[in-house]
Amino acid sequence: MGIPSRPPRDASAFPPAINLSDAADGSKVIVERIADDDSQLLQYFSDQGIRVGVELSVSAAEDFSETINVRVAGKKTALSLGSRAINAVWVSAGK
Repeated sequence: MGIPSRPPRDASAFPPAINLSDAADGSKVIVERIADDDSQLLQYFSDQGIRVGVELSVSAAEDFSETINVRVAGKKTALSLGSRAINAVWVSAGK
């Protein structure tokens, strides 16, 4: 792993971001922060290519499923993320 481009604990150093759960259906967002308190979830994100700086395309999942679908830029298939994963990711508007 490389050196992080932003300090991991100083929230004032981060650009404005919203939780992934608040991203609009159909939006493209950039991952700004990922909670680091769950090593298994961090490993899952890493395996899926979800990391700081990556663009995600967001789409709604089934009603009442408490999930959203995201597609990592450059990948063809979408991932269905549940509330545990969604709440660990903060994003900003995509490019």
